[in-house]
Amino acid sequence: MNACQRVLILGALAMAAVLSNSCEKETYSPEKAALAAGRDLIMQGIVEDRSAVLALLEKRDFIALEKRASDLRTQNSRYENGAWKLDHFYQAILLDRTASSELWMPREALHRAWSEAFPQSVTAQSAESAFWLEYAWHARGSGFANEVSPEQWQEFESRLARARERLMASLGDCPQRDLIFMRIALASQSSVATFRQLFENAKMREPSYLAHDLMQAQFLMTDWYGEPGDWEAAALAEINRPSGLGVSGYALVVRDRRPFFDDVFRDTQASWALTRQGFEQLTQAHPASLELLNAYARLACIAQDADLAHSLFEKIDNRIVLESWGERKRFVQMRNWARDSAKR
Repeated sequence: MNACQRVLILGALAMAAVLSNSCEKETYSPEKAALAAGRDLIMQGIVEDRSAVLALLEKRDFIALEKRASDLRTQNSRYENGAWKLDHFYQAILLDRTASSELWMPREALHRAWSEAFPQSVTAQSAESAFWLEYAWHARGSGFANEVSPEQWQEFESRLARARERLMASLGDCPQRDLIFMRIALASQSSVATFRQLFENAKMREPSYLAHDLMQAQFLMTDWYGEPGDWEAAALAEINRPSGLGVSGYALVVRDRRPFFDDVFRDTQASWALTRQGFEQLTQAHPASLELLNAYARLACIAQDADLAHSLFEKIDNRIVLESWGERKRFVQMRNWARDSAKR
């Protein structure tokens, strides 16, 4: 259960620095050097933006935070890999539930000050609500339900109530506010029907916010509240949503669920054909994204599509994004398999 909760974007930001073996003389540029070393410039930009957002919070520059979030929300700003900048804004200021105990109260003071400065702000209240939600999980701990003490459960429920309270205090629409409502529903053991209504309400307001789709897939996992085939069916249904993510969204949901199965295509009802179609669209729309290219190659290997995997490895060269592979050794093993198995 908690493994589902601990998938962090920081894992996705881990890269291997692999130097280029090219002997050709070229004009030096930082961009070319970074790409040759296997670093995804888009993801580097995300790291820098997240650091800047966190710095604003720590400086208590709440006016700048409000403006930044408002601009991102109004403009529907995305990175070059398609990721929503607004989603990363909120992730930047969110403490991980496994953070050490001494970090929580100083962060709570920052959120409280921000909310007091902007008492009806959807940004401030959503950020504080997300803080209390993670702080609730921190109180509960990572054990199985029967290992959690009554005192832990009591603190969990108390902090969860604070999260709800903060969210209800906000005015205005925000995709992240809708996301936190869904996350609270998961923590509260809400019914599938209740969650689906929250999801539909969110999609009516913003049909292309990927974090909503990923949250739905998590909620419908059998480790949570779904039945076998539920998350796959939900992702399939979303392909045809007007103004939604289409088959690209389906592919990204499958990528997100991949780490929870030995073979996501064998062990679930996920479709490799649709996943491949979605990643073709994604890599064509975002050709600079090494993250997407590596994720596509990993899924092609799982699907035993050696010809495609081999062609993707040739494009990747040594520009490894370790989030997709876990370790360089696995990357090398799969690259060798694809090379030896591909049709000549």
